[in-house]
Amino acid sequence: MNDVWKATITCPPSAAIPPAACTTTTSWTQLSIGGVGAGFPTPRAGAGGAIWTQGRLAIHGGTDANGVQNDLWEWDFGSSTWRQDALDSTASVMAPSARTGFAMMGDQSQQRIFAFGGAVAGGAVTDQAWLAGHEAAAKLVVKLPFSLPALDQAKNVVLRLDALGISGEEQAFIWDGTSWRFFGAWDFTSSVPHVRASTSGSATGLLQPDGNIYLLFIQASRAQFNFGAGFQSPVSIDRLKVTVDFK
Repeated sequence: MNDVWKATITCPPSAAIPPAACTTTTSWTQLSIGGVGAGFPTPRAGAGGAIWTQGRLAIHGGTDANGVQNDLWEWDFGSSTWRQDALDSTASVMAPSARTGFAMMGDQSQQRIFAFGGAVAGGAVTDQAWLAGHEAAAKLVVKLPFSLPALDQAKNVVLRLDALGISGEEQAFIWDGTSWRFFGAWDFTSSVPHVRASTSGSATGLLQPDGNIYLLFIQASRAQFNFGAGFQSPVSIDRLKVTVDFK
């Protein structure tokens, strides 16, 4: 199913003297009858659900008629409508893979949701833990095409980064296929703020299945996803130069 229901639990106080234990009563109200099309999540089982901000229910993943999913939907109690949230990057390197039957909970005060475990596509069980913030941290994801004509013949591949004219204390991370690896930090010794870094080993191991390498620039105070750090200006770069040297 893809309908939404709300349970109201009451326990009226007893008028007897001395008062007797109240009797718990649960009443159900249907909020959405569900539907078919772009404005509704598909009917599914095994999805995670949590309240992550006042008046908004988050639904993630589960298994529908097409298999295991990794989409994220919000139900707005005020407008009684669904909205699908886009993944954080085209390569999905900043979002959990498709999964079903996982644990999920929300933190309304910080507008966050947490997801743990579950079974991914193919049936394998994972112990990954993921955090999503309703107000995303200021960050910039860069996709770098890596189009060497003969990758298997390239040796001692070194990737060098020079990001000039950054807006503040940015840090650079690089995706290694499993997690974001620290790559470089803001150099405050120069009159012009920049981030310079280079790989210590072969950069071919950073190449993703879609033929790209991914960089993440984020404010230092937000690098650990500290959503309560206060306002941070968006990340900006005047010039980004990335070179690849190999034998």
